[in-house]
Amino acid sequence: MEPIILIPNVVLISIFIIIYLARCHHKGTAPSQSKMLNLGTNAISTCCAICLTAGALYKPALEYISELSLYIFLFGLLMLINAITATYKILK
Repeated sequence: MEPIILIPNVVLISIFIIIYLARCHHKGTAPSQSKMLNLGTNAISTCCAICLTAGALYKPALEYISELSLYIFLFGLLMLINAITATYKILK
């Protein structure tokens, strides 16, 4: 994994999980591993979205995006799943 993606992912995942665990501790509930995994995928998709936006706005960032085709594919897949889930919840 490229450091330009790895470091922000680790930071975001750590922040999200620390906030989630603090809220669980404050409420007195047990943490859910599935929610922590979901936080991790949200952090990854956030970093990929930032890279895509940076590539559109800042030309030297295009060099990094060409190396991140797997992450761009995963981000697109996550966005598709999110859109289908949201649509299902609205129509349900």
